[in-house]
Amino acid sequence: MRVHETRLEGLAELMVESNIDLILLTSRANVKYFTGYGGEGVAVVSSDGMATLYVEPIHLGEAEGSAADRISVIAVQRIEEPLDAAVKELSQKRITLGADALTMEKYTELISSYNLVIKPAGNLIWKLRTKKDQREKELIQKTASIVESAMEMAFDLLVSDSQITEVKALVIEELMRRGADEIPETPVIAPAKQTYQRGDTLTLTVSALKDDYVAKLTRTITVGHETNEGIKDACNTLVEWFEACSEKIKAWSPGLEVFDLLKDRISVFEDVAISRVIGHGIGLELLEPPEITQTSRELLPEDAVIVLQPKILLRNSTWLSVGDVYAVEKDGLVKLSKLDYIL
Repeated sequence: MRVHETRLEGLAELMVESNIDLILLTSRANVKYFTGYGGEGVAVVSSDGMATLYVEPIHLGEAEGSAADRISVIAVQRIEEPLDAAVKELSQKRITLGADALTMEKYTELISSYNLVIKPAGNLIWKLRTKKDQREKELIQKTASIVESAMEMAFDLLVSDSQITEVKALVIEELMRRGADEIPETPVIAPAKQTYQRGDTLTLTVSALKDDYVAKLTRTITVGHETNEGIKDACNTLVEWFEACSEKIKAWSPGLEVFDLLKDRISVFEDVAISRVIGHGIGLELLEPPEITQTSRELLPEDAVIVLQPKILLRNSTWLSVGDVYAVEKDGLVKLSKLDYIL
């Protein structure tokens, strides 16, 4: 449980710097990250590093069993009560409340009902969540190994005419057989067709969640494993780009540099289009900051874990994509999966 106490202490330091008295956590991922409890409920963190978790009675045992020691757990009676209970006792004096995510309706209700100043706190939270410790990286790598097995099985399946529904079902079955807790996103096969014939080129994206952490991989596959030279050259160029990123992109590199490297590599092809988003963070959630685009102004934080997943459109209207998971280290990017770029 010490890891959660350390996270709360880090958040408290940022709160003091930002003059925030309390932070209200309503996102399940944020509650999980700071308290250890992953069920329904909300949490309030104070600037002294203490926290209170509000749950319905049905979740009380789970919350008490999974929450860190310094966290108080309070049961409330109705599903709409955790948020109300969390703010009611805090409004005896005028305070500045940070919130990770509030609807406009709830924001207006709180402002009109309580003596509060409300500030967005998402940036403070992501300063901590974006940085993954060694255990988090190992959990993401463990999840990636589950996805690898499903990708390899799909490759073996796509040797002749194939039904899209059958391939997806078998991929999901393999993910669960290998130990995935959830499938955060149904396997994506593009272009979307009911039946794939020998010689068709497709991209397959598979994700899984295990022990709270997500991994996602994408590969370009040709049914029957027969690839024409144009597609082969483009895929090899993507591989060269990944290798260049591993060498040149380091902690605190601009995200725009990643895009520029890709643009430079594929300039040898005529009439090639690049997807707007070519990468993003990953961890407790499938999509996390930073987002890597052709207009990105973000830097890649040290110890972030990202997915690099460019999509390029060739002049013959064929989409190609390769995607993998990387840890952003001081000296470069470290690939967390063992799956070859080209299957």
